[in-house]
Order: sequence, then C-alpha cells, then structure tokens
Amino acid sequence: MLNTKNKFMKTILFISTITLLLSCSNSQNSNSTISIDLDASKSISINNIFSKMEIIPLETNEKSIIQNIDKIIEYQSFIYILDRRQKAVLIFDSHGKFISKINTIGRAPDEFYLLEDIVINRFANTLECLDPMGKILTYSLQGQYQSSIYLPHPPMAYHYLHILNQDSILLYTNPTKYNDYTFRIFSRQQDTFVSQFMKQKKIINGECRQPIQVYKDSIYFTQAFSNEIYKISNDTLLPAYQWDFGKYTYNLSKMKFPDLTNPEEQIKFYKEVMYSSKIPYTLGFNSQNDRYLFCSLFMKNKILNILYDKTTKRKVVFSKSKEDIGLYPLYMDNNKIIGITDETLVPLEPLENTQNIEIIKKEIIYTLTDYSNPILIKYIFK
Repeated sequence: MLNTKNKFMKTILFISTITLLLSCSNSQNSNSTISIDLDASKSISINNIFSKMEIIPLETNEKSIIQNIDKIIEYQSFIYILDRRQKAVLIFDSHGKFISKINTIGRAPDEFYLLEDIVINRFANTLECLDPMGKILTYSLQGQYQSSIYLPHPPMAYHYLHILNQDSILLYTNPTKYNDYTFRIFSRQQDTFVSQFMKQKKIINGECRQPIQVYKDSIYFTQAFSNEIYKISNDTLLPAYQWDFGKYTYNLSKMKFPDLTNPEEQIKFYKEVMYSSKIPYTLGFNSQNDRYLFCSLFMKNKILNILYDKTTKRKVVFSKSKEDIGLYPLYMDNNKIIGITDETLVPLEPLENTQNIEIIKKEIIYTLTDYSNPILIKYIFK
C-alpha cells in the first residue's frame, strides 16, 4: 500500500524552489482570530465528533493502480482521485469499485501532457481537468472526453482551477521568481482573461492540500506557511480569519533566508529549520463547513488536527483518539471528512476494532498486500 507518510514528508521537505507569501493590496487584519493552544492536545473519543466511520478499500486491478493521491473529490456517488505522478484521474464508485481511468497522454485535443488539478463543474455536471501547460479538458462524470479549452500564455503554467459560473474560470499559478499575477479569471465566451490580480513576494515553497476551498459559494485560499485564510471576492483577496497558535506561531516575512537555489543551502535549511522552533509546523489542510472550522498541521512526526465549533466556540486538538485512531484528511464537506489509512499515522487495526465502524467489502481487507490500493476512511460528523 501507499506509504502516505513518506510521500507527505517528501512533498514538504524536498521542495527545491520558491513560494510567495501573500501581499494583498488590502492589508487590514482578519475579521476573526481563532486562538489555539497546541499543547492542549487531548486524546478524546472519536465518537465525540463522528457518528460513524466507513472503511472503503479501493479496488486494485491492472488498470486501477494508484501511485499517489494528490486530491479526492466525492460527487454523485463517484470518488475522483487525482494521481499527478502517473498523470491520471481514477474514478471509483462510493463502495470503492473501479469505474474508469483518464490517462490519455499526448498533444492531441483529447490528450494532456500533465495533470495538475481536477474540479467538478456543477453548472454543466462535468469533470474538468487542468493540464498545467495551458489546457482544460472536460469529461463526463464517468470519464468520457467531451471538449478542450486552450489557455493563454503567459503564464508559463497553471496549477489550480475553480469553476465560478457557466462562463468564468478562476485559475491559480504557483509563484515563480518573476513578479507575476497569482490569480486570473478566464472567460469561455471571450476566450481570454477578463481579470488578473494578486502578486506576492517570494520566500520558500510549500503547498497545503486543496489551497482553494469553497464554502457556501465563497472561495477561500490557504497557504502552507501562513496562518491567514483569505476570501476571494471578485478580483480581490480579503482576510477572512486566521489561526493563532500562540508560541508556535511564526511569520516568514520577518525571517532571513539563505540562497535556497543552492542545493547545499537548501538541504541545510530543511534539516535545521523545518519543524524546528523557527518553523515548527506547516498547514497541511484547511477547510470548513456549517459547524466547524478545521485545519490539520504537520508537526515533525505527527499530524495535529484542530476543530473549532462555530456555535459553541469549543476547540478540539488531537493527534489520535482514545481508540488510537488518527486522521489524515484529504477532503471535507458538510457531512464528512475523507482521509486515508497510513502504516504509522492512521493504522488500519484500531479502526477494525472500534464501534460505529462500517467496513465496505470486508473480505478485501484480508487480502491486502503492499501493492494494494489505498484504503479510504469516511468520518461522518455527528
């Protein structure tokens, strides 16, 4: 099975280029600050938060093998998995049965050179896939190719997209050493950009999972090395809220960095600074629903999950529950969090021996090998 811990650490620790911190034109403070004591981590019962959990082994066959999970979307009884490593989207049903695979690599209109992001177009009920070299390919929900859009250059690459409406597409480009725009809005009808906004100053690289999140038709933007969560309104980024982790909070804009283009300095930096008192954590995942604000931090050898109840103001900080169950989040909506098992962070055995667990196709659990596809966990909120 996938060693997800190693892949997560590799993503964070061996990034060799640069990223940027936000420098919005609107520099006002966030509307709200959520103060969290990370030392108050408690081993609570998993049943205090979730009504039940579902264990879903993803079918493994010659066509369905997953090398790495970069993004998960659940929509209309389908589970969509982006695997950038093998340049593919794999589609499963809600019980983990393999449906189809999108993996048409090439230069033709119905082919892509790379895959960087996927989204559901709820206005057309289709799957949109982003080739970072400048193409958006549209597929049916079952994976049949429909059409392509070619994007303007520059920029040299695109990394995330969001469908704003039937005409407009929000595109995000990872910052480079050049002072270029981060966000662009593309019009299908006009076949060009109608807006470009937000520039940043480069510091170091690192991404949280799903840096662009949607909640109640509002779009939020998160970065791995910033506690500030931004809301995208028209062509402006506005501070929405921020996490305050007390003595662990850090500010990259106040730090001095070596020349990280030098490989030796780069290795030294990550060895001495990452997950030290200077940069003790990275923001791995951030989202919200009607009840909770949620974030997941990676601190040295563990994942720390934070839930903030919007109504009661209750704060929950935990790495593992009393039942020894962890949480490695990849997707969140109003009803659930979807994560994956992991040999160290979220082992399978405690899950099997916990109440309120539903194991889909339990017989598969006993036939798993090191080459089997990952196992998904649905954590259903109370």
